Amino acid sequence: MSVTPEEREAMSRLLSIVNGEKPSASASKPHAALMETELAGAGQVTSADVKAMSEVLQRLNKAIGDVSNEMLTESMHNQEVAEALVTTSSEGSVKIGRYEIRVNLDESRLVNKQNYSVVNKLTGETLANELGLYEAAHGLVKLLNSGQYINSPIIRDLLEAEAAYTSHKMDALRFKRRSKKSLQEGNQVTHELYETRRVDAMDKAMQNKARVKKIYASI
Repeated sequence: MSVTPEEREAMSRLLSIVNGEKPSASASKPHAALMETELAGAGQVTSADVKAMSEVLQRLNKAIGDVSNEMLTESMHNQEVAEALVTTSSEGSVKIGRYEIRVNLDESRLVNKQNYSVVNKLTGETLANELGLYEAAHGLVKLLNSGQYINSPIIRDLLEAEAAYTSHKMDALRFKRRSKKSLQEGNQVTHELYETRRVDAMDKAMQNKARVKKIYASI
């Protein structure tokens, strides 16, 4: 949006008037029909000022309206834009459409000390709790906001993969502790057995984490 010299001059005059100063002399040659109004003193607004500012505001409102319309149109075709228009965040939670993702912190947990809950904002019902991966929580919300039911195949697949990730991660930590204890006791055979199980459990955890991320990326 460009501003003409006349509009710029009128805005400068209005600022001077608001500040209680005497408006600066016009640098441009006034039209004959406006000669009388251009002689207005401090504290007065000329018709040229009003007209110029009115035109600027009209053009600004049109520009803002055009941007808003473009965003609304884009949101019909782009899910990320549509989600951004209905997302608000606060300390400890993110509200997206009809649902809220709450961040929980529990230092007493063996794994996933920071985890996520998904809550229906309208009913207060917790739809998923203690999710260890943000992708699982956000993916669930995106699917629900898109019209999927909580028991739909893709949501079941997402939550099952997240649950398997957490379970195998917990197994890996348990085997690690037992492996360390066996080594301290000098039991090499048991140590190697638990170490093998730890590696296998961690591999399965990473496979299910990748599965969650793959589903999330497809939404």
